[in-house]
Amino acid sequence: MLRLRHLLPFCLLWVTPAAGVIFYDSETPTYNTTAPPADSGWQYEGYFGIYLGTMISPNLFITAAHIGVASSTFNYDTTFSGTTSVSYNIDTGFNGGVGYYNIPGTDLNIFQVTGGIFSTYAPLYTGASKTLGFVDIGRGTQQGAAVTSSLGTITHGWLWGSGDHVARWGQNTFTGSVNGAALGLSGTLLSASFGSSNDITLSEGDSGGAAFVDVGGVWQLAGINYAVQSGPYSASPTGSNPFTAALYDMTGYYQQTSGGTWIPVTGASTFFLSDISANASAIQSVIAANPVPEPGGAFLIAIAALAAAVRRRR
Repeated sequence: MLRLRHLLPFCLLWVTPAAGVIFYDSETPTYNTTAPPADSGWQYEGYFGIYLGTMISPNLFITAAHIGVASSTFNYDTTFSGTTSVSYNIDTGFNGGVGYYNIPGTDLNIFQVTGGIFSTYAPLYTGASKTLGFVDIGRGTQQGAAVTSSLGTITHGWLWGSGDHVARWGQNTFTGSVNGAALGLSGTLLSASFGSSNDITLSEGDSGGAAFVDVGGVWQLAGINYAVQSGPYSASPTGSNPFTAALYDMTGYYQQTSGGTWIPVTGASTFFLSDISANASAIQSVIAANPVPEPGGAFLIAIAALAAAVRRRR
């Protein structure tokens, strides 16, 4: 089994899951750092520590479970809202004091906020097609130095660059649905490859970001960034001089397996997202079980109490 990496802040663990997006066509750090056309889901994102979360109800957001409790706050930043930033506290008493709700068998955690409600939130994608084009948003690394053949004449991709935690968006197309267990990951996953012009792939720090699909002009949440095939790679079958990279052509390189051996790899590298559609019922049940308290009810109770006090004074 090839090693995949969680999209964690540092690649410290030799584990099977992996860690702004890396572009096939651009190395400019400021590329796609503002809202895409029609917002395309950008408007549903917020900062959760150094990661992202996606608002899915007036008081809930969803993100990758493997990042843990990344912050005590969730910030709907002006980057995404286009207006004044609003910060919300994470409800530590949510789900009986656990502080979050994990969708069983997945890398999806749902958090609840206090101190206000979200002004907007993403509809969930519930369709069956897994070959749609999508817009992905992340906060990973910049594009690093080019990875070239031994003669320096053929570019195969790029090293991971500096981790600046700047939110960026890019486009790709789902290539299918994957059983995460076969990869040592959790849940049903969507896959995409980094194989051609206009594509993006994920890098360290993109965890918790989201993929959105356009359904009749409505951008719906389809996936949450989870893992990426990023090495370690080597130009030698012995694994000398290993490196981590986003490769659109792995031909001529070797990748280390979870067992520590090095095997030849070809084609484009792949990344994976937790499938929202496959878990839509479970997510919707959490939303239904945690509605926003009706402010009108409390207001009416207060008015009734005030009226009773007035009557007693008479």
